[in-house]
Amino acid sequence: MEGKVGIEAQTERRLGKILGEIGERPAMKRFLSGYGKVRTKSLYVECLVLYRRWLREKKGVDFSFDAPVRDNLENVFGSDPVDVAKKRTHMDWMNEYANEYLVVLGRSESRRMVTVAAVRGFYDSNDSALFGHFRLASGPVPPRVYDSASSQAAVSNDSDSLADGITERSCTESRTYIRCAQCGTERFLKVKHTCIK
Repeated sequence: MEGKVGIEAQTERRLGKILGEIGERPAMKRFLSGYGKVRTKSLYVECLVLYRRWLREKKGVDFSFDAPVRDNLENVFGSDPVDVAKKRTHMDWMNEYANEYLVVLGRSESRRMVTVAAVRGFYDSNDSALFGHFRLASGPVPPRVYDSASSQAAVSNDSDSLADGITERSCTESRTYIRCAQCGTERFLKVKHTCIK
């Protein structure tokens, strides 16, 4: 029981740090008010931080956490009634993120489901539901291939994040992963490992 309390306290401190860096955002406060467990809040906030980073880096859209809500409402209600492309802008971004970008990174279907739940939940809790149909792509995700140069580059790209190392890996897992320096095997931090090499 003592270990569980420690994990909860650690998760709460991490969430506090992330929210402190984000700042006082009414949209984020409304979103988080719907969840009781600190671990769920932390997981969803990390997913949103990563999604926001992707929007900034890949789409050139630099929103605060309140701006996407307003932008989505303007696209849905302020556009021409038959301008479906405009109305679907935010849904299409989420679709591209979950069904293309995260698949290329090798994220599992369940991890992508959590990310979609966080993004959709954020919009929904702020009365700005995404417009249009969405389906999560299913099927096998290509295995991640590690070689020393590309895996180091991927790690360095993922580590320039907000609040103490939020990475794509930590988005939907509350556990910490590490990679064995000798054989490249990826494992949970507390799982024992014996190199095969």
